[in-house]
Amino acid sequence: MTVQLRRLGRDDKDASLRLSREAFGGGAPPTPPPAPGTPASSEPAQDETWPADGVTSFGAFDGGELVAKASGRAYESVFHGRRVATCGVAGVTVAAEHRGSGLLRELLRAVVADGRDRGAVISTLFPTAPGIYRGFGWELVGELTGVAVPTAALAQVRRPAGIRTRRATARDFTTVRDLYACWASVRNGPLTRDGVLFPADADAWLAGFTAVTLAIADRPNGGEEVQGVLAWQRGQGYGPEATITADDLFWTTAAARDALLATLGTFASVTGTTRIETSGTAELDVALPMTATTIVHRAPYMLRIIDVPGALAAVSPAPGVTGATTFAVAGDDLAGTDGTYRLDVTDGALSCTRLDEPAGEAAVAFTPRGLALTWAGVMPVESVVAAGLATARSDGDGARAAYRLWDTLGLSRPVHIRDYF
Repeated sequence: MTVQLRRLGRDDKDASLRLSREAFGGGAPPTPPPAPGTPASSEPAQDETWPADGVTSFGAFDGGELVAKASGRAYESVFHGRRVATCGVAGVTVAAEHRGSGLLRELLRAVVADGRDRGAVISTLFPTAPGIYRGFGWELVGELTGVAVPTAALAQVRRPAGIRTRRATARDFTTVRDLYACWASVRNGPLTRDGVLFPADADAWLAGFTAVTLAIADRPNGGEEVQGVLAWQRGQGYGPEATITADDLFWTTAAARDALLATLGTFASVTGTTRIETSGTAELDVALPMTATTIVHRAPYMLRIIDVPGALAAVSPAPGVTGATTFAVAGDDLAGTDGTYRLDVTDGALSCTRLDEPAGEAAVAFTPRGLALTWAGVMPVESVVAAGLATARSDGDGARAAYRLWDTLGLSRPVHIRDYF
């Protein structure tokens, strides 16, 4: 088999759509309900540019027939309080007759290299089979979660004093985006919801929901402060089988959270169940008067580093943190991050440089998966070593010193994923 790998253009659109339908049963992979500003599908409508602006697609051809494809999507994610250029991998499909022939590795290598050339330092994806992507260096760091809650349980949430709710209008669009950015800044993982794949169209945003409800605190000197956003779909019918869905729900104060949950609770007489799109259940569980959430779907989220110094440049240790260590990456034949690196922190300022020395001199040697878990704040280095995804230098003092420095970098934050692509 002689396979040609190349970038896809508009003339390849029909073949790409056919391959998607074979794999996913439609024009694109099945997705959870979209949140406000959710990026467009990797397979746009017939009258749109293809591939869409911000999307680069690659295909493998056997005798002129498209037999595999994958796309890279230009995003920014929030990690460690900073915007991080991200290559989102989507639309990965291999024709049934060509699976297991090695095409996927070459496609992913092309997508990752293109993303890195465009400035991306990490790559993320929603896998249908996590084990496949682990073999290429991605690791699970979070999930998009759909939960069901009895609406009657939400009716028990007490509406707090000092917070009122009102219906959003197109004039609130910028305020909602700014609040989302504030909410995302203290978490790891959310997309920034701006850029070419998140068109700033207030009317289209509102049209995607039955309504958007805002939680508002009135300022003592006049004016208002939006502290929470609930974008919801009423759904069909009424009664015990009916459902209302919160496609997007975020807040910056507990009072705003409770006001919005109580708003959903007002539908208890006409909807038996409320579905909420979130990431894990921890933030909801602390607000509910009972253990009432049931997970109805999970979309795992995976990450890998594709530019080690670039990714670590996003980390901001606290002032006063000082130290240095070496580390290595080994086993990355996809993105070329193998090598030895020096990590220097001086009074909270971090730098990472690649060294020309053997990996055996490093205090810790990461697999790509282990580095992903550490950088994303999912596991401390010592736990990554215990999981077999990194090795530490045999001299105990050197390893412990490296663990202490990594632990002081402040990598750990709640991982929260909201936008499916």
